[in-house]
Amino acid sequence: MRCWGIYDANRDRKNARLALQSLLSQAMACQGIALEGLEWKGHPVHWFDPRPALAMPRLMLIGDAAGVDRCSAKGSAWP
Repeated sequence: MRCWGIYDANRDRKNARLALQSLLSQAMACQGIALEGLEWKGHPVHWFDPRPALAMPRLMLIGDAAGVDRCSAKGSAWP
């Protein structure tokens, strides 16, 4: 199983959608990897928001569970 990702933050447009499957297929083709015939799955990205509680007794949300950075789409920020 292989997992590649691409996302669109839709920050500069008003609800216009990019052809993400086509863009990812082109990028992977440049690496010699064909994606035709593979199953595609989409998952929503939970943006990080510092306002809600991220921890309570015996529970702490970290990484993607706490939300991702809007610029990098990463769940863990590295200084």
